Amino acid sequence: MENTLFTINGKSDNLMEAKITGGPNQEVYQKWLSMNRGQSEVMRPLSQEYSQANKDGREAQAKKLMTQMDDLRDIQLDEKIGFLKANATVPVAAYLLNTISYNIKTPAQMESVVNAIPAKLKDHKYVASARETLEKMKLTAVGVIAPDFTQNDPDGKPVKLSDFRGKYVLLDFWAAWCGPCRGENPNVVKAYEKYQKKGFTVLGVSLDRDRDAWLKAIADDKLTWTQVSDLKYWDNEVAKQYGIRAIPANLLIDKKGKIVGRNLRGEELEKELAKLIK
Repeated sequence: MENTLFTINGKSDNLMEAKITGGPNQEVYQKWLSMNRGQSEVMRPLSQEYSQANKDGREAQAKKLMTQMDDLRDIQLDEKIGFLKANATVPVAAYLLNTISYNIKTPAQMESVVNAIPAKLKDHKYVASARETLEKMKLTAVGVIAPDFTQNDPDGKPVKLSDFRGKYVLLDFWAAWCGPCRGENPNVVKAYEKYQKKGFTVLGVSLDRDRDAWLKAIADDKLTWTQVSDLKYWDNEVAKQYGIRAIPANLLIDKKGKIVGRNLRGEELEKELAKLIK
């Protein structure tokens, strides 16, 4: 909290809409909230139309809308990054950067904001957290060798990522309780069935904590590839190692262990595999 006078303007029966003013941190934060509300208003009609198309079984229209939504998310993310760079001298910007780090696709995007933060703030806890996230992103960026790990499958057998060298591997972070993950599973199943005999496989890393729910989801979604978990929820050791802060998330790894793609959704996964596997 800043050592300054704050003013709250709003109605007592709707404090969520109240406006707080006072000090540079609060000013930047209020502008951020306003920008986010505006972005949500732009996204909402597309999201509603997408949900209705799915409900009606209009698959082609749903795919078209998903592409439009993905494109809009990219535009909105660029807007957020630009805002944070422009306000990087204010400590709250580092805090806000951490809140959207799970949406940032490349280390370069993250680094552009971190580098704009003045040296006098380098020891601030939110700046330190942002730098830690950046380093994890660099370790798992496209073009680097995927860090090896070992985690147990449902039978308690240790599985290593490096066991799959010589194959294209989709490292898939998901959970039984994650609705978007379950919605994406049919796309992964489709890609797996199409390319498994051509040197492609999937290694699922579950962020579950309920073993029975995990096993039921594997069976219900017909996930026939290798699955691992330590049942530690968001404290899953592999998820922490890879800096995973939101799911579904995935990395496509080539035969030599190099990361060649990130967060490939829907048809994107099949398109990328078609380029790599002839």
